[in-house]
Amino acid sequence: MAGILVISDAHGNLHALRAVLEAARGWDELVVLEDLVDYGPRPAEVIDEPRSLGARIVRGNHDHAVGYGVDCRCGEATHWLNVWFRENITLRLLDNSQRRLLAQLPTRLEFDSGPIRMLAVHAAPADPLYAYLYPWLSNEDACRLLQRPSLRLARQRKAGEAGDGCPAGLYLVGHTHHQFYRVAHGATIVNPGSVGQPRNGDPGQPTP
Repeated sequence: MAGILVISDAHGNLHALRAVLEAARGWDELVVLEDLVDYGPRPAEVIDEPRSLGARIVRGNHDHAVGYGVDCRCGEATHWLNVWFRENITLRLLDNSQRRLLAQLPTRLEFDSGPIRMLAVHAAPADPLYAYLYPWLSNEDACRLLQRPSLRLARQRKAGEAGDGCPAGLYLVGHTHHQFYRVAHGATIVNPGSVGQPRNGDPGQPTP
């Protein structure tokens, strides 16, 4: 199986992005669960860098906000900062073609790596832009976020209750800025944390 480097939430931090790419030498494929933009001063370069490397990239909520001119729907603690930064920094540093590119990124990608089938989203399969799949959620709550609405409804009708079972597979998610690996009822969930804005406040250490 090819070596896969999975990264997320660079948020315009080109220095951190390049540091991670340099440190993780030897990978064969790059999967980017972004947000590419907002909070950091180099959004254009952060958009261009993974594309130049042939990365698979999914759209994040901040990418969506810039691409479509809508609210990012991020956490209350940083919402005001994001709105100010997007309007005064990010949008002034991107041209129309880069905004269109962000709008055209897929919200989910399914692909095979050897015998393993993977689903990559920014947030969670149930809501690929906005749901928060935190590492401290129960297995049942995590499983609900792994199910697309149509699948969840079908399971409810079959079982008569919500949250019955968990779709097997390997799920790559970001958005929370918390790094974790866990298995929930047969589903493997990997979150690489945040390249550009780790939530533990220490850029030299991964978020536990």
